[in-house]
Amino acid sequence: MAREHGFTPSEGNVKKIMLALFAALLVPTASFAINIYADLNGAYTQAGDLENQLGFGGTVAVSIIENVNAFGRIIYGSCLKDANTPEETEYTYLMMLGGFQHLLRIKDSPVFWTASVALGLADGSMNPSHDRSDEDIGLCAAFWTGFIVDATQYVSAYIEAGYHYSNYDSAFANADIKGFQVLFGVRISVWGKNRSIFERY
Repeated sequence: MAREHGFTPSEGNVKKIMLALFAALLVPTASFAINIYADLNGAYTQAGDLENQLGFGGTVAVSIIENVNAFGRIIYGSCLKDANTPEETEYTYLMMLGGFQHLLRIKDSPVFWTASVALGLADGSMNPSHDRSDEDIGLCAAFWTGFIVDATQYVSAYIEAGYHYSNYDSAFANADIKGFQVLFGVRISVWGKNRSIFERY
């Protein structure tokens, strides 16, 4: 199986890069963090030449000052076209990002408006046949805005919509891989707690 690569760190180096990214964001802030969060989310991603994809992801976030979080986020999506035919093609898109999120409470309620921005790596692949696979790793930027609602002291629900853009220099150098993205999921307060929706605001 032939594979084409652009910016091609080894699998081990990619893991080291992501570990360093998460550490840079989370470790220095943990000692004075107000809250530590873990998110689980579903995702709909328009990925241009990699087609529209459904997927899932996760986020680890630490509040560094009031209403500002630093986070590391991974989102994976896939799409299968022309299944069970000679033209069957599978597309995948993996975003590995680090960034910051700002929250603004809407009046005196458990609802927050959110705005996030992130940078990192994106691994895209296209598998048009069993003996050939095109894959590339490049730089990725994304932003989202949405709402999060504190349901209990430890659980929140959220939805975000945004845009992502990836730049490659090898297999997908001429590809158009960018587009609209929707994330929806649940946030768990691993350390610290929220104000419950049942409390007076």
